[in-house]
Amino acid sequence: MDVHSYHAPDDAAATAVAITAALRILCAADIPAAARTARWLTDRVAASGRALYPAGVVSVGGTLSPVLEAALRCSRKSQIMPLYRLRHRTAVHSTRPPANHDARAGMLPTALWPEWTLRPAPATPIAGPPAAQRTDELLAVACLLASNITSIQAATRLTGTTVTTVTTVTTVTTVTTVTSHNVSTLLAELTRRSDCADVLHALILLADHLDHHGAPIGYARRRALFTNQARFIDPAAGAIYSAAYARTTAPMPRTPSAGSSTP
Repeated sequence: MDVHSYHAPDDAAATAVAITAALRILCAADIPAAARTARWLTDRVAASGRALYPAGVVSVGGTLSPVLEAALRCSRKSQIMPLYRLRHRTAVHSTRPPANHDARAGMLPTALWPEWTLRPAPATPIAGPPAAQRTDELLAVACLLASNITSIQAATRLTGTTVTTVTTVTTVTTVTTVTSHNVSTLLAELTRRSDCADVLHALILLADHLDHHGAPIGYARRRALFTNQARFIDPAAGAIYSAAYARTTAPMPRTPSAGSSTP
């Protein structure tokens, strides 16, 4: 027991109850089981009027082991927004406070790879046409948000999400296809649907893999090279290149027709 904690019980009976509850948590088979056992405790603390978030749940007592800290974070999983489940990694056993992982954006394509999009994407449209059409981009943003402190707006900018420009006679309007609302709606749908129960887990594992092993392609460099130019070859220069190519290309041999006397 942490003798310096002001939460210490006042009498022997309360002490016995506290020790029994603590032993049930410590004797749990794994972190999810410990989180379920500790949920009543963190729920009571929250019901007392204290704001209890994953970032602050570990401050209710003294020094905690990483395993017990993970259990306490996971005990609040059902009470927090899906975005914070992703940030605090409550879908995996290795929960920890979020940190700056913006460098991961350089290892992610703007749209998640087709094979990765096909498996975790919901089976039906979930947030209207924009989100349904760009689920691959939404998942790429979600992967960047795993364990990360960056905002959704910054994540969409770092991954280079789709921007559609609408031009009228008098104005040019830029519409961002992927928005914070789309990302939040996707994450909420993923946590609500039973057929998407492991998607957050998979996104966190993918983020960990990229953080540790990187990617064979520098996607940030690719975006810088290929997405900031309206065209890569000037039409006049293109005509010169085409004419030069035509002069250096050997003509195809003629094939004699059936009635020709030419051998």
